[in-house]
Amino acid sequence: MAIRSLEGLYACYPADTPDGKIAREVIVLSDWLYNSVEFDPVSGDALPQSLSHFLVRLQSHGETNETLHDRLWRIVDYSADAFRRIIRALNEPPKTDHTRMNVSRVREMDAS
Repeated sequence: MAIRSLEGLYACYPADTPDGKIAREVIVLSDWLYNSVEFDPVSGDALPQSLSHFLVRLQSHGETNETLHDRLWRIVDYSADAFRRIIRALNEPPKTDHTRMNVSRVREMDAS
């Protein structure tokens, strides 16, 4: 069975088959890449960095971390704080501000 999608890659990861071995290698290599290179959190593009900075990141990565950081992990890590704020804000009543103003000011506010 060949791995043809990202879903298939993660499905094969725990399997003790040749495809499982390939899936583990790909995911471990993506972990190495995402820990060695800095990425723009919005676009996901690799940011330019000096060779010395890259080598320092390689040296500090080590093999002791059991958590694999792939692209999905990066997306969740980037959006986790915003998601927490949204969940906390669900219980808060909406804040509204009532003011008296001229009709012309209301039109200006509606247009913007």
